[in-house]
Amino acid sequence: MKRIALLFTFLSLFTFSAFSQSIKFEKDTISYDNYKVFVGKEVQLFYGSSPKKDFIFVSIGSALAGVTPLESHWSKRMVKIDKVYKTMGKVYARGIIVDAPGLRALGGNKVFIDVEGAIDNKELKTD
Repeated sequence: MKRIALLFTFLSLFTFSAFSQSIKFEKDTISYDNYKVFVGKEVQLFYGSSPKKDFIFVSIGSALAGVTPLESHWSKRMVKIDKVYKTMGKVYARGIIVDAPGLRALGGNKVFIDVEGAIDNKELKTD
């Protein structure tokens, strides 16, 4: 009986791992869950995943001003990706909010996206 339970456990773990999607980072392209992010692509933000609908996996800021989570009023905006990179085991895309010219004057227009977290929590529109 124990052997059957053990066999069932291994089969279910194998099946789960066969269907799980891992993130891939090659040159200037990130692939995750049948969605690609690359330099020059415009991605659409969806809704934040915090209780107040602020973003958890998308941040905004600059080197001088620091980085803070993106607020909910930026939902449904387009971001043009200008850099993809990997650091500390995570893959990020950096971009600029397309329809927010006022941010450029302030210097805080860079958006940083944790691609895996944003897709898993539906902070990026993937359809």
